[in-house]
Amino acid sequence: MPPLADVYHSPDSTVWNKTPLPSSQTRSYNIIRESGGPNRITTLYTRTDTFNALVTPEMKRIIIRSFKTCQVRHKSVLGV
Repeated sequence: MPPLADVYHSPDSTVWNKTPLPSSQTRSYNIIRESGGPNRITTLYTRTDTFNALVTPEMKRIIIRSFKTCQVRHKSVLGV
């Protein structure tokens, strides 16, 4: 067990080191060897199709309402 000055003691008697253990090289079996990115199916969708698939109509209404509110606020500030 490390000296008492090098550890924290929690109320449930867990002992935590103040300094992390020395790091080691990642084991080869823990490395994921897959190429990332979109697959062929997703390349068939346009940006608009993807946006529409992810953003619901309610989310779109909120975005538009917020944008219009900001426009009105900026126009009143700028005196336009």
